[in-house]
Amino acid sequence: MNMTIKTITITILTVITLGCVNTTSNSDSNSHSSSTPPSNSHSNSHSNSNSNSNSSSPSPSPSSSKIDTSLIYRTDTYHESNGDIIIQHGYPRGGGDLDGLRGYQNQEGQQFGHAFFWTRLVNETSESIDLDISFPGDSIKYDKSDSAYLKFFIVPSPFDLSQLEEYSYGIKGFRYHLDTAFYEPQIAQSSIPPGGDFGFYMAVLTHEGFYAWRNTLLIDGDSLKYSVRTNATDSLVIDLGRLRRNW
Repeated sequence: MNMTIKTITITILTVITLGCVNTTSNSDSNSHSSSTPPSNSHSNSHSNSNSNSNSSSPSPSPSSSKIDTSLIYRTDTYHESNGDIIIQHGYPRGGGDLDGLRGYQNQEGQQFGHAFFWTRLVNETSESIDLDISFPGDSIKYDKSDSAYLKFFIVPSPFDLSQLEEYSYGIKGFRYHLDTAFYEPQIAQSSIPPGGDFGFYMAVLTHEGFYAWRNTLLIDGDSLKYSVRTNATDSLVIDLGRLRRNW
């Protein structure tokens, strides 16, 4: 698979570069969708799908890049006036060893479980879109327990479609990143051109007996939100940043 890597800037107090992946190959896809009312004038409808049947195109769009559909937890399509914005989500990976050691303990001696997730946005509109993603440096309390909470980290590693089947998505050296940036805010900015895409890894650390089960990036008007399911029924939604449509 041919792959072109474009750098974007991730700021975690210091500057780190991540990759924006563009590929062109055929994929298997079939969607079942249900529309919801638009949240503002930019968005006409939103659908989600699971992909399962064979299709091909002589000139495939970035969303049809070759990803085994069994690796995609969910695909959301946001229908805009000039095309679609597609968001793909991966399953959690990791949770056991982190760079050769079990779990993670911070400087205060608190023990955390962890899971890595991936998210990929595909811009199938006729104009560019800009992302401004941010997470607080503080932990976020899980309201089902007095002592449980979560922390979110943008993983400073290039997104690589070829590693989606590997343990922890092939991410290495993340323990060192936690040691040096555990309390720092997480900030990512990217501009996605028409026909382009942007993928990134998210790490979720959990404290006190629960874990992140499924994660979803949501577009709500001009806002980005991140939904975290902690089991089959419970979830929490946090503000993630802003989406700017350049039309």
